[in-house]
Amino acid sequence: MVADTNSADELGALQKKRITLEKIVRIALAVEQLNDGLQSVILLGKPLSSASPKIKGLIAQLEEKVRLQPSIKIKETLVHLEKSIKGKLEIVLDIAEMDDEQLITLSADEEQVETLLRMYAKNAQTAVALKGVLHARGEITRPTPFTVDTEVIVKKLVEISAREKTCRNRVMLSVMTMIDEAKALLSNAGLAETMRNMLEITVANLDLNLNHIQAGKSIESLPVPIEIVEIAGDDVTTLESGRTTQQHFTPRPPPPALQQKKLNPAHKASFFNKVMRWLSTPKGTTWKDIKEGRDLK
Repeated sequence: MVADTNSADELGALQKKRITLEKIVRIALAVEQLNDGLQSVILLGKPLSSASPKIKGLIAQLEEKVRLQPSIKIKETLVHLEKSIKGKLEIVLDIAEMDDEQLITLSADEEQVETLLRMYAKNAQTAVALKGVLHARGEITRPTPFTVDTEVIVKKLVEISAREKTCRNRVMLSVMTMIDEAKALLSNAGLAETMRNMLEITVANLDLNLNHIQAGKSIESLPVPIEIVEIAGDDVTTLESGRTTQQHFTPRPPPPALQQKKLNPAHKASFFNKVMRWLSTPKGTTWKDIKEGRDLK
């Protein structure tokens, strides 16, 4: 009975670590998407030159998809993407100023923010790739003009790039800790067979994700959905960490290495309200319109 109680306690502790891992992964994903988006914004604002392997791969994919499309059509798509990217740059930079607690709170409150960051990075990368396709056709492409100074964007990108490395390290450390603790539980000879099978699957899945991250691949493309094992009597329930899953947790303060300048509560609430207003406004409303209150007139 004591052994069963100890196992239940250890499983409960493992479950709490999994909830923490869910939070860390969501933060890391948001920072990764910010980094991808801002890197592409910098490339858009410069004369076309050598791109990263990731962008080159996207150029190769697009060349095959658009090879039958006339250049004028590709230019129209590029103009549309550039307009969207420029219109959302200020809010993306504002989100980049948020600390871990603010990021995870905003993400939990409104999943449209996750979509915003994902689509912003995708659109910015696609715009760079389209310029590459046009360049390969001998078409003239010009730097995309932004209202925000390039120095401001570069400075923020440097900060975000360093933060992304820290976030990835936190994810790896958390995954390794979970693997070690799950293996320790598996060494318990009295562990129920159902739970043993579940833990073995969990360890295998975590190993796949760990190898993926250690290989330098993106958080967004983790090979296995992260799962939470919940214990209720003798029942075992797994919850996938997809967007349909309702997760509730109380964020802890981020470590000193990730601390950003904090907003005071009034400023924080005001910013969140502006984000939510902006997400619900008609197409064409800019972040500047929201900040200046023109959507309320």
